[in-house]
Amino acid sequence: MQDAHKIVETLRHYRHDYLNDIQLIKSYTALGKTEKVNQVIDRISQRAEQESRLSSLNAPGLAEFLLTYNWKSPRVPIDTVKVYSSGDDWSREEAKAVNFLKEFTSWAGESADTSVTARVSVILDNEKRKQLTVEFKGRLQQNEKPYFLKKNNVELNWHSTSVNARVLLDE
Repeated sequence: MQDAHKIVETLRHYRHDYLNDIQLIKSYTALGKTEKVNQVIDRISQRAEQESRLSSLNAPGLAEFLLTYNWKSPRVPIDTVKVYSSGDDWSREEAKAVNFLKEFTSWAGESADTSVTARVSVILDNEKRKQLTVEFKGRLQQNEKPYFLKKNNVELNWHSTSVNARVLLDE
């Protein structure tokens, strides 16, 4: 029964997101803003393509985290997920990726200056090695690097308005 409730809740959130997009299209159409309509449709198409790639990585926990994260109304949302890997098996790297994302998004939510808009972008890539890149854009309340970003396998670029962390997952 628990699984059925989770599925229904997931569909409810997903339907809400798509109804918002449909409402935007209807509004822009009524206003004669064809360019805006095309932008919304392009954004929906790109999101669907990325969700398809994410879903084909054989990492359902990772897909669930990324697809449902913003439904929890976090202080710092994930605004972009890019997947540059198709049909690859990420099951061995899944736990490491999800744990890092949980640490990073928790830290971003606690560290972001709420007087300015902050966001997180995520890239999954398998060009040479399986890697996860997470980028925070916004302003930080504090400039101290948390422990999880000081680990040896994290390549880090730290600035006052952005933090870019890349983790090699297949080490």
